[in-house]
Amino acid sequence: MLYFYHPDPVKGKPVRLRTYKNLSYNHDAGTLKKKARILVDEIIENIKAERHPLSFSGSDKDAELIGQSTIIFWFDHWLAYRKECFEIGALKMKGYLSSQNICSYFMEWLKDKGFERRAAGSFNHLDIDLFLRTWAKKRGWNKVSVNTYRGHLITFFNYLIALKVITDNPAKHTRKLNLKNDSSRFKIYEEGELRKVVNALIEDESFHDLYIAAKLVYKFNIRPIELIRLQVKDINFRKRLLTLPPDKTKNGNEARFLLDEESLFMLETFLKDHDHTHYIFGRRTKVSDYQACDGYLDQRWRAFRKKHDIPSHLKFYALKHSSNYYDLQDGASFEEIRQRNRHSNLQVTTLYIKERLFKNVIKASGSSKFDPIK
Repeated sequence: MLYFYHPDPVKGKPVRLRTYKNLSYNHDAGTLKKKARILVDEIIENIKAERHPLSFSGSDKDAELIGQSTIIFWFDHWLAYRKECFEIGALKMKGYLSSQNICSYFMEWLKDKGFERRAAGSFNHLDIDLFLRTWAKKRGWNKVSVNTYRGHLITFFNYLIALKVITDNPAKHTRKLNLKNDSSRFKIYEEGELRKVVNALIEDESFHDLYIAAKLVYKFNIRPIELIRLQVKDINFRKRLLTLPPDKTKNGNEARFLLDEESLFMLETFLKDHDHTHYIFGRRTKVSDYQACDGYLDQRWRAFRKKHDIPSHLKFYALKHSSNYYDLQDGASFEEIRQRNRHSNLQVTTLYIKERLFKNVIKASGSSKFDPIK
């Protein structure tokens, strides 16, 4: 990391700046010094050309500097930092990809609004709230997604505070959506709806990847985000084991699944002749060496629903909760369901299916102790 001081036209005094460009903790001392000298020369050239010292592309030459530079400049700066954190193992792939996604969405919104040249310090909580509302409507985000992206923006603006670019975090002043009474995430499929969905998936070859993913969600309760991280090398076909290492699970614990005959056959056929490093549910609906974005399977599910006239309340993730409910009906214990879901306690397990349980017809007690004595 290279530190230096540069006059801030707004604060009227020098402020400390830092950059990670082309510098890595994996480099030896000699390489770091060589790259740092090159970097210093670039910074000096920027200053001589009256550009911002960290504007290596020269794109900020005409930008109005409030704080340090435009918000787009700082998105690029933040992504470079997040990439460095990922490369040294301080950030998981999920975190790095999520950072890329929020930057992409926010910068597209900036362009739509004509805000590309606005400085990072000029944004307030009303701007952030408008972005979240606009994109929630545009992309069909549910409340969980809105809160997730809000959290990513809080992380970004905290980064700017750490660099002393801004003094207040506008994203923190937006309202976090309340999920307590939001049951749409946990809507259980009726039996007829399950049959309609599975028949449509079987008949439509263009959604074959989604059919396999849906089977894994329903049968093994593997989370969609975990499926996105799944690689060919995570399956031992000889032992019929699918293993999710700690860095691919939600709770950070390894999870192993014994594949049944149907799942094993589907995966063997689907993954035939693919490299062991490939992602099973990769980009462009096929096995790929590129990992898809976090919401990829949900996007595929929405496209499938629209094509086959499936009601919008039937969510992809709800297949997991539906299998839990019907397993309970068939005699499985709550503890068995908890273990398959890898929940920390039974309260979490119950939360996902409680709405449907409340709708069950209550049957009379089988005890005869209050019957008249004959």
